[in-house]
Amino acid sequence: EFISVTLLEARFDANAQVTDEDFAVDPRLAARIVPPLAIEELRPGLWEVSNAGRGNYRVHFAELPDRVVAYDAPVSPVVTRAVIAKMREKVPGKPISHVVLSHFHDDHVGGARAFAEAGAILVTTADARPVIERLMRAPSPLAGLADVAPLPELRFELVGDEFEIGSATRSLKVVNAQGSPHVNRMLVLHDVANRVAVAADMYSDVAPFNPTFDWFAAWLAARAEVDLLAGAHHPATPVSVVMQKRAEWRAQP
Repeated sequence: EFISVTLLEARFDANAQVTDEDFAVDPRLAARIVPPLAIEELRPGLWEVSNAGRGNYRVHFAELPDRVVAYDAPVSPVVTRAVIAKMREKVPGKPISHVVLSHFHDDHVGGARAFAEAGAILVTTADARPVIERLMRAPSPLAGLADVAPLPELRFELVGDEFEIGSATRSLKVVNAQGSPHVNRMLVLHDVANRVAVAADMYSDVAPFNPTFDWFAAWLAARAEVDLLAGAHHPATPVSVVMQKRAEWRAQP
C-alpha cells in the first residue's frame, strides 16, 4: 500500500516542546504495525518464514542433506532477500538449488531475482515462463539499489505434470495442479515424508471460503498421503480443518 503526501507548507518553531507522545502511533493505526520476520520449523527440515511483505506472505524452505529448495518469491527482490537472510539464520551453509514459483502472479514471483542471484533454478510451467521473465526484466516501483544491476543468468526447470526435486533420501514432488478457478496451473510442493502440501492462494484462514478453496479441497481429498497444508497466506493448517470448512460452506443454502 502506498500513500502519496504533498507538503504544502513547513514552519520551524525553535521553542516547540516535543515529547515522546508526539511520536506515538495513533491507536487507530496500531493494528497496522507489522511484526518482524519469523522462522519456524513446521516439520523436520521444512521451514517457514512468516510476516514477509508487510505481514501478508509466508515462504517455505525444504532442507535437504546438501541443499535447500524454496517455495515462492513474494513481492519484490528486497522482500525476498530479507526472507532468504532469515532462512540463513537456521540453515546457514547450504545453497538454494531451486525455487518453486507457485504461479505467475506478480506478488508471488516479484522476488524471483533474489533467488536467481543466489544461484537457484526457477521452477515453473512452460506457459508461465515468458510472463515471469518479463516481470523480472521490467522496472519495479519496489526495486532497491541492487536491482539496477543486470539480471543474473536465469535458469529454468519447466514442469509438465510432476517433477521430482528432492534427493535419494527425501522425496519432494512438484505437482502441477490444473484447473483451479484462481489460475489454471498451480505448482504445489509435496513434501512426501512430512505429509505436507505447500500451495499459494488455495486456502485462507481469514478470507471467506470460495470456489477456489473448494476446488483445492477436492484436490487434497484425493491425496490421503497429505495431512497438513502450508500456504503463502495462512498458518499451516491440518487438511481435516480444510475439509470441515468445505463441508460447512457446501452446507449453506
